[in-house]
Order: sequence, then C-alpha cells, then structure tokens
Amino acid sequence: MSKISEAWDNRVDSKADLRIASNVVACAQIYVISDVDIESLLREVWIQLRYKVPHIACTTHALDAGEFEFRYSVPASSSDIEKWLAATLTFDERPQRHLDGLNTLSSTLVSFVSTGRYNAELIACPCTEGGYLLSLKSGHHAIDGIGATLLYTQLLDILAALAKGEVFPLPEWGQEVQRLPPALMAVVAGSEEALVETARKAALLPPFEEPRDDMQWIPKHRVGPGGVSALVTVSREGTAALHQVSKAERVTITDVLTGLAVLAQTNAALEDARRRGGSYFNEIASRYLKAQNYIIPIAPAARIAMLPEKYQSFDNGMPLLTMESSFAPIPMVSIKKAVFPDSVGARVVRNDARSAVSDVIQDVHHVLKSIDYSRDATLTRHASLSFHRVSYIVDLVQHTPSLIMLSSVGDVQSFFKRHMRPLSSENERGVWMKCVFGYGNNQTTGLSATASQLNGSLLVNCTCGGGDEGAETMQTFVALFIRYLDQFIGQDGAAILSAFSVVNPQGDDCTKSLKTKL
Repeated sequence: MSKISEAWDNRVDSKADLRIASNVVACAQIYVISDVDIESLLREVWIQLRYKVPHIACTTHALDAGEFEFRYSVPASSSDIEKWLAATLTFDERPQRHLDGLNTLSSTLVSFVSTGRYNAELIACPCTEGGYLLSLKSGHHAIDGIGATLLYTQLLDILAALAKGEVFPLPEWGQEVQRLPPALMAVVAGSEEALVETARKAALLPPFEEPRDDMQWIPKHRVGPGGVSALVTVSREGTAALHQVSKAERVTITDVLTGLAVLAQTNAALEDARRRGGSYFNEIASRYLKAQNYIIPIAPAARIAMLPEKYQSFDNGMPLLTMESSFAPIPMVSIKKAVFPDSVGARVVRNDARSAVSDVIQDVHHVLKSIDYSRDATLTRHASLSFHRVSYIVDLVQHTPSLIMLSSVGDVQSFFKRHMRPLSSENERGVWMKCVFGYGNNQTTGLSATASQLNGSLLVNCTCGGGDEGAETMQTFVALFIRYLDQFIGQDGAAILSAFSVVNPQGDDCTKSLKTKL
C-alpha cells in the first residue's frame, strides 16, 4: 500500500461521522527547479500557506441538528507546528501516473467532521510523466471547487517564490487569526435570523414527492472499493468548434456536456438491459417509456451566494465555501426521441439526427437556467431538505449508474497562467505547471464529471465507484460520450480517451491500467 492511500485510511477515526465524507482534490503536474530539495521546499510552502490562509488548519466539529462549526488553535510552540505538519503533509517517493494519483486520493472515503482532521492536506509524489504531482485535498464542506482552485494558486505563488530563492519572514503566530474567514459558523453561512426565517418559509412548502418511477428503468449495479476515472480530452480544434456550436445554439458548454452525458448514460443503460436478456429488456423498456423525467440529483452552486455581500470576497482569507444542490429534472420526451428501446427487434435505436440531440440539450439548458440561485432561494432549499428527499438521493446514487452531476470549472489557465510558461533553461529557478486536474469524491455507482479547459483544450474528468461493474459502466459510458461529442461538433476523432484509471486503495497494488481492455 502506498503512503498516499495509507495516509487516508489511517486518518478516518470514526465511521459514525462519515455522513459528511465528500472531499475535493486539486492535482497538478509540476516541474520544480530549486536549490532546495523538494521535501524541505514543500514543508516551508505549507507553513507559509497556513499563515496566509489559516482556514486550512481549522478542524470541523459536529453540532446538534446535523450542523457543524470550525475551530482554530494558534500554535503555541514549534511542536504544535510539527504535529500539524505530520497530520497534513505527505511525500511519497513512489512515482504515480497523474490520473492514478488523483483517483487514489479522490476514491478513498474519508470524513473531515469530528475526527480532528484539518480542512486541507497536501500530498506530493514524483510523476511518471515527469516532474511531481502536487495534490491538495480538502473537505468539500469547507472548500468547494473554485475555493480549491484559488487556494492552489496561492500555494503555487509561494512555491514559485521560494524556488526562486525569495526569503519569507518567520510567521508571527497569532497574527493569522485576523485572516480567518468572518463566516466561521454552521453548515449554512448566514445569520441566525435568516436561518430561522427561511426555515419558517420552508415549513410552508409542500412535502417532497419522490419521483419514484422516473429512474427505475436503469439497471442497478454494485459498487466495489476504490474508484474508476476516465479523462476525455478534446483537441484545440474540437474545443473551438464546441464553443462555436454552443454559441450558435445559444446554450452553454455545461448545457452541451450535460445533455450529451445524459444521452450517453441512457444509451449505456439500455444496452446493458438488452444484454441481460429479452424479458428483462422488455421490462426495462416498459419502465423507460413510462418515465417522465431524467433526474440529475445534484446541480451544484457555490453557497457563497448566500453570504452577505461584504463576505463575498477572497480578500479576507477564504470564506466558507460549501456546496448547495438542486434537483435538475430533464424531460424524457426529448430523450426518448434520441434513444429508443425496440423490444420487438431486441435492440436500442439511437437517433443521431442533429435536431434530436439539440432538443435534449435545449431542455437541459432551460432546466439549469430556471434554478434560482439567489440567497433566499438557496437558504430555503437547504432548510426544506426533508429526510425523504435525502433518502431518495442517497438510494439513487448508491445503486443507480445514472449521471449524478456535471460541473464546469471553466478555463483554468486564467487562474494558473503565470505558472504555465515553460522554464527557459535548466538554470532558471521556479515552477512550471504542465497540467492540472481536480474533482470530488465519488464512491457511488453514479457517474459524476468535471469539465475544464486548459491551453485551449477541453478536459472532462469522469468518475464512479470501483469494482468490475464500475469499470464496465465507465468504459461504455465514455465510448458513447465521445461518439456523441464528435458528432455534435462535426469532427471525428476530436475527443479521445487520454487516460483510464482503476484504483483500489485497500489493496497493495492500488493502481492498474485497463487500457488493454478499451
């Protein structure tokens, strides 16, 4: 077992607190040229980052009613710093592929709540593709995707400065407290009065009605330990074409990718049912034709929008950046026109006509656009999360290989451009970021995806839980997703599967490649 996976396994102190177990990982392939060895350099970087953004050294503690709070302790001595470093900084001498390293960190279930675990941890190892992998892992309840990206930019700024020989003053511990976020409070970042008022409004809302039959047509799968990841890369020409087509259709890149992912997963599920046999396929086809909506249970939005405006800034350290989610019910009418189960012919009919695919994307666009992300609406949705709604989501994502969520980070080069220029010579001190990836924990049968753009090329990271069925699900889904994407932009071969990873953190050989099976 590698130190990377071992670090996560050993830090889970209580299974009782895995109710908030999701995490975010930002991982980059970095070349570092410095007179100082990499481990010493990262040690100094991590200390300076804590001094600048003390939120990373907060711990999370559960309160009543499912809420929690952050706590911070000022280091009283060097031993306190050493204890924090030992808990949060890991360097593994064993090289890993970039996707394997990222997948290992993301697929290991951990809890950041009531376990003494700090909000963020830094993991590094040599990268088989060259340079080092620097991975920043954080609790999703404390730091969301954009927060992790911004935190990583600050880490790189400090790393580059130290690599060039700059000297930072010693931290004056205690002074960093003034940079703690002003909104260190419960799950929902808002005043107590606002929470009470929104809870009152939520009590007047109709109870949640479970869309019981909408997703029953998808064959259930088992999920094993570890995780499966696939990286789809779109060429620069293909990415440019995708932007042009999306603009012409008056939709966003997120709309397009979500729509195509829904179609790919629908096709994969029906093909799975067909392979299982005639009577089973007929039953699935009957359920499919009765379904009203394709439910995407998580449409992500940063809860920073709920904060008072004076707190919606990164100037004062890092504010509380948790995630809020909403149902996204995509009408099945357009989906059924694009993918249709033919029980008589025992086949799945795919309508590749541009109009059929565009209708699905337009439906996705209207649904996502209709979600109210205002502070009041977001607070009300959070306050109205009934037990039945949560149970429905948990059951859906644990047993149903549907699309859980697709989020889009945008052009990450805009965040990291100062560090993406290759070093001009071996003697030039500094850092060079070649590529960057990131996504959240996914231990379920469901599929989640994160899209980003780097150097003019679109990258789509897809994840699901491990096991043989998880790998098969991912293989089928990715092949169909690539086909739909190429057809939509009109460029064969624009999208390719550039990496595929299956990891099992509980085993000694925690990484393996399935490229030979693809």
